Amino acid sequence: MNFKLVVLALVALPLISGCVTTNSSDAYLNSTSNYGKKSIDVELVNVELALNVSGKKLSASNLASIKNFIFQQGSSYKQRIVVNGSQRNLVRYLPQLSQLLIEQGIGQDKQRFQPQSELANNKLVLISEYFQAISPSCQGKLMADVGCANSRNLAMMVVDPAQLLRAAPRAPTDANKAVSAIKAYRTAEPAQSISLTDFLGGN
Repeated sequence: MNFKLVVLALVALPLISGCVTTNSSDAYLNSTSNYGKKSIDVELVNVELALNVSGKKLSASNLASIKNFIFQQGSSYKQRIVVNGSQRNLVRYLPQLSQLLIEQGIGQDKQRFQPQSELANNKLVLISEYFQAISPSCQGKLMADVGCANSRNLAMMVVDPAQLLRAAPRAPTDANKAVSAIKAYRTAEPAQSISLTDFLGGN
């Protein structure tokens, strides 16, 4: 009789223990807590640099100030530079300014020159516009908050925080090529072969 009780106890033990234990992964996935719901705030930053200019070209001091100004804002990839000045100054300094901005990593698509009649003839104002991601704080938690940590890491690593608001544009050549391939497949049209000469623009 005692032997039967021992066997019965051994069989029932896993069933009893299974009822009292909980799966940690299920508890994490089905939790009703607010963990992992941290959003990343994005704010627009505008920083100005006023320059005193004279002569037909920008001075060495002006050039150094512009380089330092762009460097202080962080990555040039995210910046858009707006140049305000009188019509005469913009015409005079535009080629030199545009080339300098390109050398600092500011492409022509991120340059804008705005005439401002109220500015004096010896003034140029450069404005650096860019988005800045504000990483959420994950301190003061009683348990690890994986979602908050991921949001914080993303906010600190993203090169251009504007991409948190809208996707980066695709290269037009890649998109056109993909669409033309799909159209050719659906209409059963033979794909056009492109030679190296055609690609390079030769005759």
